[in-house]
Amino acid sequence: PVELAVTLLLKPKLYRSVIEDVINDVREVFLDEGVDEQVLMELKTVSCSLKGFFF
Repeated sequence: PVELAVTLLLKPKLYRSVIEDVINDVREVFLDEGVDEQVLMELKTVSCSLKGFFF
């Protein structure tokens, strides 16, 4: 039971961390291509709202 509780608590944190890493890694490329910063923020918002589908 303790392991399950720890897993359930860490998964959302890990998921958010992966999203943050990806957004940060592509930010410069997006900006170089003329994509507005707001697109990245929307992508982050949508990705975070979808996390319920993965857990």
